[in-house]
Amino acid sequence: EFRRVLFRSVNLAHADGDDLTVTVTSGTLNGVHVYRVDEAPNSTTGIDGTDNDRYFGVFISGSSATYGATYNYAGHPYGLASLETDILLYQRLENSAANWTNTSASPNTGSDIISKAGENTLTNEYILHLSKSVWNGTVDTDWGTANNWTPNVVPSSGANINIPNVTNQPILDIDRTIGQLDIETGATLSLGANTLSIQNDLNNSGTLLYNTGGVHFSGSDNQEITGAISFYNVSISNSATGVTIVSGVDSIYGTLTFIDGSLTTNDSLVFVSNSNGTASIAPVPAGSSITGKVVAQRYLSTSANKGWRSLGSPVGATPISQWNDDIMTAGFTGSNYPSSTWISAYTFDESAATAMVAGQWTPVSNTTDIVAAGKGLLMWINFPSGKTIDLEGNPHVGDQTLPTSFTNGEGFCFVANPYLSTIDWDSPNWTKSGLANAVYIWNDTENDWATYINGAALKGGSRYIASSQGFIVQTNNASNSLIASENVKVNNASTFLRPSTREHILRLETTNNDNGKMDETILVIDSNSTMDFENYNDAIKLISMDSNIPSLSTVLNDKYYAINTIPEVNINNGVSLNVKSINSSRITLRVTEFPENLENACYQLYDKYTDELIDLNLNTDYSFSHQDTSNTPRFEIRHCCANFEVNISNVNIDCNSEAGNVSVNVDGGKAPYLRSEEHTSELQSPCNLVCRLLLEKK
Repeated sequence: EFRRVLFRSVNLAHADGDDLTVTVTSGTLNGVHVYRVDEAPNSTTGIDGTDNDRYFGVFISGSSATYGATYNYAGHPYGLASLETDILLYQRLENSAANWTNTSASPNTGSDIISKAGENTLTNEYILHLSKSVWNGTVDTDWGTANNWTPNVVPSSGANINIPNVTNQPILDIDRTIGQLDIETGATLSLGANTLSIQNDLNNSGTLLYNTGGVHFSGSDNQEITGAISFYNVSISNSATGVTIVSGVDSIYGTLTFIDGSLTTNDSLVFVSNSNGTASIAPVPAGSSITGKVVAQRYLSTSANKGWRSLGSPVGATPISQWNDDIMTAGFTGSNYPSSTWISAYTFDESAATAMVAGQWTPVSNTTDIVAAGKGLLMWINFPSGKTIDLEGNPHVGDQTLPTSFTNGEGFCFVANPYLSTIDWDSPNWTKSGLANAVYIWNDTENDWATYINGAALKGGSRYIASSQGFIVQTNNASNSLIASENVKVNNASTFLRPSTREHILRLETTNNDNGKMDETILVIDSNSTMDFENYNDAIKLISMDSNIPSLSTVLNDKYYAINTIPEVNINNGVSLNVKSINSSRITLRVTEFPENLENACYQLYDKYTDELIDLNLNTDYSFSHQDTSNTPRFEIRHCCANFEVNISNVNIDCNSEAGNVSVNVDGGKAPYLRSEEHTSELQSPCNLVCRLLLEKK
């Protein structure tokens, strides 16, 4: 349509009821031309994502004319009450101009109009645009279906999104980037396994179903979060002022990752821990920060045995009262049973005594006692089902120095994971000095110390130390330090204990046949090691607090080892094996791991009490009666073939070609193995491994 009039005010309407009124307010006027185009504009630059099928144009004939344009949006598809607050008025000079710009006009929702005054260009075109793409769910739940949106297009990158409460709620189909996100009361947005990048604010009055997906805050200005929201993964890349939680208590079930920028919690962020895993904070890069307190949860799974747990705090110095409100306690002021003579919580003082199990465990005296940052806490826990502990404070960020010392000659120190993340004991990003490399964690299921060093582990020991986990290390001189950096963190957070293995292991296990309690020890055969104690390879034995466990250790040079790395087992100098049992009991010693692929791996167990020699193979069982609390080893592990020179003149070889048997007599004694350099036949001993003896052919 085209209309030319000489009036100072002109109106042109669309059949739906919306119209544009142009009113000349000053200047010399020769005429006003108003036109309407009933199709999508030829360019949508600046109004990306529009589905508007109409726009109006103005041409002014005259000199120095000033006018105003008023768009009455009643009847327009954008004029719904649920949408009108998001209506914007855009303009461009003429049809040949590519770029539409926002007039910055605001809708008058009482009159259903949006106006722009003071226009003085001879030409202009006007179009309505929504500041948000609004979900209507007309077709289904697929975010990627155009007919599910108003405007009737899939929102473009950076579009503001509004999710109202409708029948079909959206499910994010792929990773997408948007501007602002508003979820209305009763509405739901499901992320699936995808990531939604948000460049502006996130306002939630409904529900964000995180599944295993993530939210990435990628704005260039401060971004705000309002309303209680449960996230799985959250990442922040905002180098301006960062992200701020304005209202509501938010929860993270997965990982918080900083690429750039900061987070202000306003003391309203929970890192959730449950039977599925524990939320964590990934390594925080330099320049990023967390301001405000958080709640750090730690789920403790149900144990078959009520008993001790080794704990710690990832949120700074923490009073005992923060554990006391989650766990039944006894024996100290403020506990549930303060008059009890039995005490349920202890810290550890390396300087207090010379024995690991005597005197160094310091009882808690009051719920006001403070557990210092990086310090371990031993607590007795008894509950019929899984239990969640929550500690509130400022999460540790940056390098953390753990409290170690060396005063009594043994140097055992009870420390704790300082971070809200699993950490890797084998990471090169630790600073360790004056320390043995073993780490000990109390295993409540085994009721014993899980031990790990350099790839070898027993009783559930691991290189990975969970969030809120206490552990023991051993210093060996006064110039010691243990400093964790952000990069010791790993995304490995499901359990407190994780198994680990190393090659060429001889693993022995003792089981008390009366009560089923067990212990184990490891010999690691490594040709690059020595027979002396080595900080990097060897772990001293820590005795369980459970006297029913038949304690097992190897002994070399008066040291008792849980994990002992040696170059070989020498037949002339075997490795002593000690079993301690307070009560008289029947004990079974079993080989549970054997270095099958190690050349010349053939071992025997010598029982000094019975003068028996037992071949050791995988699953070998040897049962014996035992009661001994001394440090005198009863057993010795020996290699079953000697490395000795053979006097050829005293060797007799008898061959039975039919049976394929060979017997070798050396100085009147029978050598159990033979592999001739010129014969391929092999004779194997009962231990089923070949010892090579090179002989001259006779």
